[in-house]
Amino acid sequence: MLIKEVKLKVALVMVMAGLLIGFVPTNAFAHSQLESSTPEDGQTIQEQTDTIELQFSAGIESASTLTLTNEAGEELPVEVNTNGSSLEAKTEEPLANGVYEVAYNILSEDTHPVEGTFSFTVNAEEAEEPEAEAEPETEEPADEENQEEPVEAPDNQVDTEQESSGFSFIWIAVIIVVIGLVAGAVSRTRNRK
Repeated sequence: MLIKEVKLKVALVMVMAGLLIGFVPTNAFAHSQLESSTPEDGQTIQEQTDTIELQFSAGIESASTLTLTNEAGEELPVEVNTNGSSLEAKTEEPLANGVYEVAYNILSEDTHPVEGTFSFTVNAEEAEEPEAEAEPETEEPADEENQEEPVEAPDNQVDTEQESSGFSFIWIAVIIVVIGLVAGAVSRTRNRK
């Protein structure tokens, strides 16, 4: 009779632990993922730019990095700034026409590293050399049509650990609780004898 009680208690604890795990919100364990970028992956932009913007699904740490490489394989210097869930990289000069690869390595607020890459092309019209006698034209403010819109994130980002690894500490806690309950039940049954 005593063994049946212990087995019943263990089974009950395991069912309760399973229900608890099932009701834990999974987004609490989610890591930051790239939601959008400007320019977007594979995009050909028609105007020069000196800014690359990345928007993530959750906050990122200031230790996050971004590298920008041109089609010759040369890494271009960028100034990286993070603010909440966004990362902005500025180049010293507007990017010349060509293909560029962006590689990011961010640190989520939950300290989980996430990395990925994407590329884009700059194909801006070359500025004509003004004639010596010609008066310089004044620039008009950019209209809304020329503004770059953030777009969906590329599929080639790599989560450096499996998503299920976030639940490992839950399983450890559940195992400790189950062992404690079983040990308590066994101890009580021995005291009854």
